[in-house]
Amino acid sequence: MSDSDLENYRVSVENKARELIKQYWEKNPRTPEQVKNSMILYSKIRTLKELEDENPRLYVLDREKNCIDVFWSGHAYEIDLDRIKDPRDLCEWLVHINRKSWKLATPYRIAKFIETVFSVKGWTLWEGC
Repeated sequence: MSDSDLENYRVSVENKARELIKQYWEKNPRTPEQVKNSMILYSKIRTLKELEDENPRLYVLDREKNCIDVFWSGHAYEIDLDRIKDPRDLCEWLVHINRKSWKLATPYRIAKFIETVFSVKGWTLWEGC
């Protein structure tokens, strides 16, 4: 998928989400207090573009929870690192992710993800090179 295809996909998803939200609120009017609370909440929500600008890998290593949250599907997907005991387990996770056909799971991001898991686990990557 080219960068322009990815950008077009991202924009179309964000536009569709905005349209669905607008349609919902047109059918379900809110009080002024609800509008105010919604505006506060909406200001705290980051778009996928903002998240990607902040973190181009689109995943976050959470050492406290010992997991990696990937955002390749457009929302957080938590991968528990305790469930990855050896490189084979990592391969099984990669196959699992690949079967989901997430458009944002690019080869670059998957390579960075693999490097991160190897680093966290203390495994040697590119042994013999």
